[in-house]
Amino acid sequence: MKINQLCFFLTFFFFVSVSVAEAQTDSILLGSQLTSSNNTNFTYYNNYKQIKDLGLKFILQRAIIPIAGKQSSNFDSLSLFSTIGALNDTASVHAKYSENIDWVYYYSNALYSKWEMEGSPYFSSNEAVGIKASSWVTETSSEISTGINPSNIGKYLFTGPNYSQYMKYVYTNKYESNPLVTYNAAFRLKKGTIFQGGSNVCKLFAKAIDYSNGNEYILDSLIITKDTLSTTYKDFILTYDYYDLINTMANENYSGALPSQVWYAPQSAAQANWFNENVKIQFQVQWLGNAELFVDCVEVYDQEIWKSWFNIFYNNMRTNILNYNQQFSSLNTKLKYYLTIDEPHSIDCFEPIRKVQFILDSLGINKELLIQFYPGWNNYRDSVDILEKFYNMAQPKKLWFWYYPFWADNTDEFGLNQTRGIFQRASLLTNQTNGFYWTAQSFGYNDGNNFYYYRTPTPAQLSAETMLGLAHGVRSISFYTYYSYLSWLEGVGNVPVEAIVDLNYQPRDLYYKISSLSNRLGNNFGTVLTNSKYSNNYIYVTDSNHADNSEDFLTIQHYGLDYNWHAGILNNKTDQENKYFLLVNLRTDTVRTAELLIANNSGYNNLRVKNVEDSALDTTVTTSACTLYQTLQAGDGKLYQIAPVVKYGGKIKTSDTISQSISLLGELTVESGATLTISADYDIYKNITINAGGSIVVSAGKQLKFYDGSYLTVNGNLTANGSPTDKITFTRGGTTGLWDGIRFNQGSTGSVQNCIISYRNLFEHAWNNDN
Repeated sequence: MKINQLCFFLTFFFFVSVSVAEAQTDSILLGSQLTSSNNTNFTYYNNYKQIKDLGLKFILQRAIIPIAGKQSSNFDSLSLFSTIGALNDTASVHAKYSENIDWVYYYSNALYSKWEMEGSPYFSSNEAVGIKASSWVTETSSEISTGINPSNIGKYLFTGPNYSQYMKYVYTNKYESNPLVTYNAAFRLKKGTIFQGGSNVCKLFAKAIDYSNGNEYILDSLIITKDTLSTTYKDFILTYDYYDLINTMANENYSGALPSQVWYAPQSAAQANWFNENVKIQFQVQWLGNAELFVDCVEVYDQEIWKSWFNIFYNNMRTNILNYNQQFSSLNTKLKYYLTIDEPHSIDCFEPIRKVQFILDSLGINKELLIQFYPGWNNYRDSVDILEKFYNMAQPKKLWFWYYPFWADNTDEFGLNQTRGIFQRASLLTNQTNGFYWTAQSFGYNDGNNFYYYRTPTPAQLSAETMLGLAHGVRSISFYTYYSYLSWLEGVGNVPVEAIVDLNYQPRDLYYKISSLSNRLGNNFGTVLTNSKYSNNYIYVTDSNHADNSEDFLTIQHYGLDYNWHAGILNNKTDQENKYFLLVNLRTDTVRTAELLIANNSGYNNLRVKNVEDSALDTTVTTSACTLYQTLQAGDGKLYQIAPVVKYGGKIKTSDTISQSISLLGELTVESGATLTISADYDIYKNITINAGGSIVVSAGKQLKFYDGSYLTVNGNLTANGSPTDKITFTRGGTTGLWDGIRFNQGSTGSVQNCIISYRNLFEHAWNNDN
C-alpha cells in the first residue's frame, strides 16, 4: 500500500513502513491506514492518542529501524500496540541504508509460474488462462509430442498461457522509477524419432498479444536444432522484457500505457507502463519437422529475484531473512505479521508469496505474511476468478483485500452490490478458516466542486459498507485512509483526499461514526460476531429485485418503497442451533422499515428472537411464523439472535420438552398456560422462573445442575416426582460453591418427591415435608 497516486490500488508507502495491530486474536479488528512519508503532509507520528481514543486496534504506518548515528527508531511508539505487522517496503534500489531493506518484502516481489503441457490444477480447460494443446498433437498425462506426420510441419503445438505480466518491478511505490523486469522462459524439450535429414526441429516464441487492438509483438524467439536437443529433457531459454513494447505503445499514443502516474476509473482495466491488463503473454512452439518433439512444460521467472535468489543464492536468501527478522528482536513478542508486495496483479506473483511463507515457516520464524490483494472491480482479471486463483495459488494464511463501493460515477446500490459479490466470494473461499480481512473506504477525491473516481462516504455510507462486511463474516476492517492529504491527479492537479481527519488533523464526521462502530464492536455486538461464523447464506432484496428474499428461518417481505436490504445468516461456532442474522439497511440516505417473517424450523416449540444489543426486540416465536417490523437508520445494521428458548433463555409460551442433555445459558421464564417437560439432564447457568399458570415437570432419574449461584423460582407449579430407585437430583454445577435453591412463592403449587437436593443455599416452601 502506498500513497500519492493510485491505479486501482490502495495505499502507497514511502521509505520504511509498518502495519500495527492491537487486538486479541479472537476479536474483530477495526483499524485504519496511516500514510507513510517523512513529509508531514502525508503522515503524522505523534498522534497516537487521537487514534487510540477512536478505539482503533489496527494501523499501518512507517517504522524506523534504529541505525546508530544515522536514524532513530520509533519502536517505542509502536510498542504501545500489542500486535505488530511490519512492512519495510524498501528494496535495495531505493534504500538509503542497507539496514532499511525489507528482505521479506523484496523476495515477495519475485515472479514465477510453471505451465505444464497437461494442464494446471488451478485452471480448468474452459478458462482463458492456461496451456491449450493443439488438436493434432499427442497428449499424455505429463507431456505432448508431435509424432512424425509431415503434414503437421509448420504448426504450433499449443497456445497459452494467456495472462498479463508485470513489465516493471513495483518496489515501494509502483509509480517510482523502478527497473524493468527481465524474464526467462525455460522450455523443457526433448527429441524422439528422427525422420528427415534437416537440422531445425522447432522455433520457440515469447509473444505479447495486445487484445485492445489485436497487435502481436515478438519479445524473443529461438530456433532449436537436432544437435542441441537430447533424448532426455533439458531447458531452452528465451529472455525478454517489455522495454520495446512500452516505447512502441508510447509512440503510438497508446491509451493508458503512459504516463506511469495515472488514475483509472473503477470499472476500467489497469493499463500503465508497469502492468497492462490488455497485454497477454503467449509462449509458442512451432514444429519444423526433421525429428519428433516432446514438450514437458514452460517455466517463466524473473532474473533479478527468482533466478538469482530462489535458484542460485537460496541459502543467502534464508540468511537475509533471518537477519532481517533479528532487526525486530525488541518487538519480537509483539511482531506477528510481515507484509509483502502490495496488490499483486499478475499470476506470476502468487507462487513466490507462497514460497516466502514456506521459508519463514522452515526457519522457525513465527510470522505470517499479510498480502493486501485487489481483485479488480468485478473479480475477473485475465478472464478468471482472480480472488480464487490468488487464494489457492499463493495460499495466504490470511485472505486480505481491498474493495471500495463509493465510486464517483455510480450509485450506492451499484457499488454496494458489487462489494457484496466480492464479500460472498471471499467468504466461500475462507469457509474452513476464520473469515477474511478487508480494507474499507473512508476517503474520496473532492476538490470542493467535484468528486474524482471515488466519493467521500458519508457516515451512513461508511456504516453500510462496514455492516455489509460484518454480515459476510469479515474478521478485520481497516479504513483507508486516516489522514487527509493532497494528491496529484493527471489532468486535474492537486486534489484534496478527504479522510477520517482533515488536513489540520481535526476529526471529520467519519471519525465519530467509526468511534460509534468501535464501541459497538467492543460490546455484545462484537462478542457475538466474534463467536459466530457466516453460514454463506444470505438474503438480498430491493423493491426492484425480489430474488433471494428467503433463507432458512428468515423471509424479508416486500414492504414499502425504495428499500435495499441485506441479511447475512450466521451460526454460533460451537452450536449450530444458536443462529443469528445481521440485517443491513443498504439505503444510505433514509431510514427504512423491514417486514420480517420468522419461521420456527428449529425442532423446538419456542424460539427466541432477540436484538443482541438492546431489549427493543425480545420475543418468542412458537410453532407458527411471526411477522416483525424493524426500523433501521440509513446504512445501519442490527444483529438478531434466533435460538431455542430452552437453551438460550427467553419465554416459554407453548409447551416444550427437553429430550436430550443441554445447557441453559440465558434466563428462562415459563409463561402461563405452558408446560416445560424436562426429560433429560439439564445444566442450568441462568435463573428459571415459573410464572403463575405455568408449569415445569421433571421426569424421574434426571439431574438438574445449577451453576454460578443460579436458582429456580416457582410462582406456578413444579412437579418433580422421582421414585425410590430413580430419584431426581437438584444440585450444584461444578465441584465447589453453592447454588441458590428452589423458591416457592405465595400461591405456587408443587410436588417434590424422591428428590436429592444438595449444595443449596436456600429451599423455601409452603409445607413441612420436602422429602
